[in-house]
Amino acid sequence: MRLATIAKLSLGATVVLSVLTGIFIYREQVNVEAERAALGRSAEFKQLGLDLAEASDYLTDEVRTYTVTGQKQHFDNYWREVNETKSRDRVISRLKELGAAPDELSLIDQAKANSDALIKLEDKAMKAVAADDLDQARSYVYGDDYNSGKAKISGLI
Repeated sequence: MRLATIAKLSLGATVVLSVLTGIFIYREQVNVEAERAALGRSAEFKQLGLDLAEASDYLTDEVRTYTVTGQKQHFDNYWREVNETKSRDRVISRLKELGAAPDELSLIDQAKANSDALIKLEDKAMKAVAADDLDQARSYVYGDDYNSGKAKISGLI
């Protein structure tokens, strides 16, 4: 084999290997960006779950404080969260925007439904406070039904 042929084959092999290297580097960059995006989504999903749990705990804290102290500011804080701030609804909307899996959304919907059921019990407690029956009010939000409802919500989140 002549030296010129060997040089041409070497040059051809070098070009092919260079093109393949470029393709692999490009694909690696695409994969790195996809991984970063997935990590970002994962972090946001986790934060949204924490936000949902925090919103539920906030409502619990406010209604329990109200049944113990009777201070109207806790009543107002509670209903402001439910009717205006709507942290739970915001979290669920964002999860849907992010394309959460249907089974995950189902769990969140169940948690919200359980939370809505607790709102009915919390409303009874607040009405009992308004009727100056603090013992009855506290029995609603510190009773077994309430604690069971809270545990269901936490488990689903």
